[in-house]
Amino acid sequence: LNVRLAKISFQMDDLKKAGEYLNAIKNVDQLSDTEKIERSIVLSSVAEKEERLDVAIWALQDLTEHWSGKPSLLVEPWLRLARIYNQQKKYDKALTWVQKVVNAAQDTKTDPEIVKQNVVRDALELAGNLYLNSGHPEEAISAYKLLIEKYSSDGFPISSIKYKLGKIYFDQNNIKAASKIWSQLKSESEGVLWANIADEQLAQAQWGEKYKQYVGREPASQPAGGKKK
Repeated sequence: LNVRLAKISFQMDDLKKAGEYLNAIKNVDQLSDTEKIERSIVLSSVAEKEERLDVAIWALQDLTEHWSGKPSLLVEPWLRLARIYNQQKKYDKALTWVQKVVNAAQDTKTDPEIVKQNVVRDALELAGNLYLNSGHPEEAISAYKLLIEKYSSDGFPISSIKYKLGKIYFDQNNIKAASKIWSQLKSESEGVLWANIADEQLAQAQWGEKYKQYVGREPASQPAGGKKK
């Protein structure tokens, strides 16, 4: 009961009351697996709100270190740990935790009811962002592609992911690949803004290419290697 009351208090932004309910839980071992996870998530969330990230991390890591239930039940705490480390720009640590979520989702032995699809989607997007921020564009491409492949047909907003994927290709000067992925944005209701941004970048790239061709040509009225007389 105290776990549920702590969660409700947190949702109502009453951090003091949430903390009181959490402190009232004296024997954590008597909680069910679900309640243990919920308790740690609320405790971590309260600490985040109070800008005590070290406590937020401890709450989640303590849960994982003393866990005796199904590992796949920990996907949400893992994802929260990844997000906190991402806030701290500790990308390698964040990737370690987010990869656990992705691995659990891909494990054929995992009960699909345990790993919620929204958690997996968020993990794949975060993985792509983390790889990109840490200078691993090819790994980012793989994460974004997998996200698009698995979730583009279930109503999940995918346009921003397609833009990011195209931007990686664009930055690699692979204009053909960027144009191919960005062209899909125009047919998506939420993709209009992203399509406009993509079109601007493609137009600039085309202008830059034409300018390089122009300045690379010798003026017709000027003899090669000499000055105009």
